[in-house]
Formats: sequence, structure tokens, C-alpha cells
Amino acid sequence: MTDNNSRPSILPVERRLPPPDPDATNLVRLVTDSISPDANDKNPAVWILNGAHPQADGAKIVRMYQNEDGGVDVYSSDGSMCVLTFIPARMVRFYDETVSENTFVALIASAETFEEEDEEEDEEEDEDEDLLDVAPLPVKVPAPDPGAAAAGPTGPSSDGT
Repeated sequence: MTDNNSRPSILPVERRLPPPDPDATNLVRLVTDSISPDANDKNPAVWILNGAHPQADGAKIVRMYQNEDGGVDVYSSDGSMCVLTFIPARMVRFYDETVSENTFVALIASAETFEEEDEEEDEEEDEDEDLLDVAPLPVKVPAPDPGAAAAGPTGPSSDGT
């Protein structure tokens, strides 16, 4: 699988693969919880595109893609056998991905726009909180009229008069 410079060589199956879509996101590094069958091994597994499969001796990682449920599909081969490894989302710690230049620029623009919107929302929330911090105005309750109590109750009495 490797040449004298310890770089992975091109596998026969790789010659048959179409080039990756330049607008697709391709994972180049993936770090997961341990996949070792040894329950005491708590070291994370590191998966590198064109590098060795962490558990399949002699296998080279050919492609890695995030799947719909947030996990990652890892495609690897040793030249004679092709393997698809499903990494569930609950095991993924983080990953690095490559994107096209256009996608890269669009992602940064989107992040900055989102950041500006967050700042505006934070300012609005601060203004709302400032309004809540103002002491409420006192409510004026009319003082009872002492002359009204001496004149007796107004309105019909209980005996109908």
C-alpha cells in the first residue's frame, strides 16, 4: 500500500473512482471515540484521508463523507478488499473537511452575516432588558372623598328604595 517514501500508493480501485465533486464537502480528518474492541482503550481513533484505517491492517482510507444522520461513512481498501465503515454520530468528536473556494467564501460570508444578525439581536435584547430595569412609574390611586362617606351610599338600597 505504500511506496519507499511511506506515502500511500494508488490502489487499483482508486483508478476506477471518479474525481471528487469539487463542490462537495470531503472529510480529510475524522476523530472519533475509541473503536478498539478493548473496552479499556479510551484513546480516540483518528481517521486521515489517504491514511491507514485505524482497525483494518493494510487498508487505506479512500474517501470519507458525512451521512444524513450526522455520522460518517469511511470507504477504505487494502487493494483486494473494499470496506465501508459506518461511524455513528454519537461517536464523532470532530472532523475537518475540504470545500471548494466558492463554498469557502460563501460559508465565511454566511458566518459573518449570521454573526452580525446575532450582534443586532443581542443589542435589541440589551435594549429590552434596559427597559425592564427602569423602575415602574407609580400608579396614582384617587384618595377617598370624605364628603361621599358622610352622604351615605349611592345607588339603590337593599330594600329597593
